[in-house]
Amino acid sequence: VIVDASTAHSGFAIVEDNVLIGPTQFGTNNSTIVNGDAVLVVRRNKIYSGRVAINIAGNGSQVYNNYIEILEATSDAPVIALNADNCFIYNNTIVCKKPLEATTKTLVQASGATNNVIRNNVFYNIPIAVWSDDGTNPTVSNNAFWQVTTNYENAFTGVFTGTNDITSDPQFNSYFIPKAISPLVETGLFVS
Repeated sequence: VIVDASTAHSGFAIVEDNVLIGPTQFGTNNSTIVNGDAVLVVRRNKIYSGRVAINIAGNGSQVYNNYIEILEATSDAPVIALNADNCFIYNNTIVCKKPLEATTKTLVQASGATNNVIRNNVFYNIPIAVWSDDGTNPTVSNNAFWQVTTNYENAFTGVFTGTNDITSDPQFNSYFIPKAISPLVETGLFVS
């Protein structure tokens, strides 16, 4: 664990404006950012992680404006583990430069988690972008998928769809920033 917000004294923790190079080893403490019941805000970070980059357990947490690069992953280790309710995951770019196992799930909403919103994210070169472990799907819209096998899937009901998603080439530069001709420019949904 690089950042542990589980001991936040006020029940609130902010992780912002960092470059975090996370664990790539297997084991029990393999998250880059983890929180207990605290509300967690993760914003404007560059995160390079091989296992669970962000493990969210605090209701009302927010993860936004991050660049997350997957260094190594397996099917049992999502990049973002969403184990809470009423969370917002938006405006993130999640990239994998290496091939992943065909069943690797990038963003996983755990069984029992509800009322989560996933918007305006870019998923690049990933087998399964968003996975829900039970019959309750998160609200998903305005996400972009490029070289993604399955955009959204539910463990019980199968593939589900979002609204206003983009599946064409995002036209990134070498730093994974959209070029002026990108279909991502001016297409996101306002999130307050």
